[in-house]
Amino acid sequence: MARFNTGARTLVLSSTTILSYAFTGGIVSLTGAGSYTVTLASPVSFPGTTQVFYNASSAACTIATPVGQLRGAGFTAGAFQTLEAGASMTFVSDGSNYIIVNTEGNIVVGSTATFTGTLTAPTHQGSTANSGTLTLRSTSSATKATAGILMDESIASTTTSTGTLVITGGAGVGGQLNVGGATSKFTGNTASSGTTSGTVVITGGLGVSGDIYGGSLQGTNVGSSTRGTGAFTSLAANAAVTFTQGTSSSGTGSGTLVVTGGTGISENLNVGGSITGGSLQNTPIGSSTRNSGSFTSLTANTAVTFTQNAGSSNTASGTLVVTGGAGISQNLYVGGIMRVNDGTASGGTGSGALVVAGGIGVGSTSYFSTLYSSSLNETSSMAIKENINPIENALEKILQLEGVTYDRIDDHRFEAGLIAEHVNMIIPELVGKDANGNPDSVMYSKLTAYLIEAVKTLKLEIDELKGN
Repeated sequence: MARFNTGARTLVLSSTTILSYAFTGGIVSLTGAGSYTVTLASPVSFPGTTQVFYNASSAACTIATPVGQLRGAGFTAGAFQTLEAGASMTFVSDGSNYIIVNTEGNIVVGSTATFTGTLTAPTHQGSTANSGTLTLRSTSSATKATAGILMDESIASTTTSTGTLVITGGAGVGGQLNVGGATSKFTGNTASSGTTSGTVVITGGLGVSGDIYGGSLQGTNVGSSTRGTGAFTSLAANAAVTFTQGTSSSGTGSGTLVVTGGTGISENLNVGGSITGGSLQNTPIGSSTRNSGSFTSLTANTAVTFTQNAGSSNTASGTLVVTGGAGISQNLYVGGIMRVNDGTASGGTGSGALVVAGGIGVGSTSYFSTLYSSSLNETSSMAIKENINPIENALEKILQLEGVTYDRIDDHRFEAGLIAEHVNMIIPELVGKDANGNPDSVMYSKLTAYLIEAVKTLKLEIDELKGN
């Protein structure tokens, strides 16, 4: 007698396959990596047949029909159905479509379900765990419900264990999360040291349509926001903070940035427009258009430097231009030429274009049209002299000099004096020279030394004539 194997037959598939017949009386096992499609034979050709598919692969596979639909309770009819890993489905042909009559471990979308007790997720086939993963979906993507999965119990939440939805562990949300309640509280107390730590960590942007109240904001762009009491007491930024509203200011209460109290700035302040208001303390001032009463007093703890380096050719040009008078209580050092264009003549020490209460020290040659002095002292101490020698032939040299009268070309005055070029040929040490070495002045006071020696020579001659 022939012996027959009565065990269930198994058809093993490991890749995309199109079946040309209905495999009945056994199980079609899908193995391998999964993620492939198995197409059934036409339900029209095999009416009444039953086929069982089990997904033993590591990923979901797709079961397809060449004609008709795959339909069943809890499934949206279509030419394709997903067979999850570890799940099984049974298909029966009605001559036009395949009807899903049994499914285990697969995701089933029910139209309506009511649970009065505890709902436990099914155990995946081959798993030793008490329960597996419960996946909730609304409907297929073709007819997805607007509300998705709706929980309409409306239980208020006051702690992490109360509310319409209570999650004991963490919650991962792949899409947008909209919270319609008045207050959303995060009661954790984890400090933040960067964008990946803290009670609340947001990888992308944060859009807030209302007010934000709380502590400091670190590394956060602040746009349009209505402040509250105590808000933004400290704003630290790693880069420039830009206010782009572009509102001009006509007073202390208007403008793009309005500060009710004082403002402390430790670095440079560059202002493109005018500065109107009170005093500026310890502030570098560049280009600025003054207003009435502005900068009436400028007090500086250190030197105030004007670096424009513009030359002056009149009272309205130069690095510093003072329209009125200038009072200077300390020394004044001028590196270039100092001109006084006032034409007031001097009648004494208290009048004239330039009045100096103290002495004047001049380190080089000075020219005066007319010099009046109550006394004139020339330094002549032995302490500042060396190589001292008597003047020789003083009378002879004096006799060679020629006193003349003349009219000055520069101011048309009639004068008496000597000619510098003539004196230079006789007594050159009494002549001053210009920058090119040409004679241009005579030291009349030094001529006294020659006159003294000449008189002494004449005295000797007179004494000899008198027989003394």
